[in-house]
Amino acid sequence: MRLTSWISVAGLVLALVVHGTTIWNADDAAGLMWPLNFGCIAAVLEARRKVAPNEPFRFYRHLPFWAVATLYATTAYMIWTFFVCDRLTGGGATVVIENGQFILQVHGRVLKQLTEAEYHLHRTYQLRMFSSGWITFYLMGVLTSFFWKE
Repeated sequence: MRLTSWISVAGLVLALVVHGTTIWNADDAAGLMWPLNFGCIAAVLEARRKVAPNEPFRFYRHLPFWAVATLYATTAYMIWTFFVCDRLTGGGATVVIENGQFILQVHGRVLKQLTEAEYHLHRTYQLRMFSSGWITFYLMGVLTSFFWKE
């Protein structure tokens, strides 16, 4: 097994844990966003290593049916979560703390002040949106690493 295979496994486990924490509106795992984003590159590279350059969308021929179905289900969930969370966060608005105040802003323009509870809820939605993507990409790396059939 290659190192990228094990990065995919570790990333999938972490992504599932982080995603699970968003159910309880916990945004404590937000510090893992960058490491998990960079780890996705390893997972995608692992998957890409096995897929023929002339057949990028025919990977399903080399995976068991349950693996393809799981990958399609997580992809659909990722897309649905993106649109729902994008709507809930105000279409890409970010939250920051400035001078002890919780601010909702878009490209530096202040939209409104938030309560602390609203601030954490907004961060939870952002984390949920990212973690659904991580699950999909890490799963792709795991499935192509351990269940690929030539």
